[in-house]
Amino acid sequence: MLQLQAVGIREAAEAAGVHVNTLRGWVREIPQIGARRDSTGAFRFGPEALDVLQRIKAFRAEGWPLEDIASHLAHEATPAMTRDVAMVDDTPMIERLVTALQPVIAGALQGDHERAITMVATAREVGRLEERNRALEATVESLKAELEQARAALARPWWARALQR
Repeated sequence: MLQLQAVGIREAAEAAGVHVNTLRGWVREIPQIGARRDSTGAFRFGPEALDVLQRIKAFRAEGWPLEDIASHLAHEATPAMTRDVAMVDDTPMIERLVTALQPVIAGALQGDHERAITMVATAREVGRLEERNRALEATVESLKAELEQARAALARPWWARALQR
């Protein structure tokens, strides 16, 4: 794979096993490739660039977005350093996901907590209202009994009421 001289974009694309337009996009998005323009403005790829292209292709095969590949390559000591793709640590992507979801989860939990407090307060108020309702029903029953006694007393003749006193 290592060649002693720089190659053009077609040769580099063939060596990497990608389409020329794909390689142009990679060069635009990932400056760590290290492609240089010659005096005519054409891209030239040195041996280190070809090694980086192979690594990028392996990352893409695993589903890495170009942005994450560029970030990963930028954090490495040297662009030409080879690394086993299976050993790549994708924690930054996971950390970004967790960080992005924290406010959503916290908001949902806060909303659930507030709804639970509201439900408890409502249940307590319903309990108080039921207790008042039972007390009022007892009072109504007592008043009904007194009313029945008064009606019964009024239903007796006047002389019977006078004798009762």
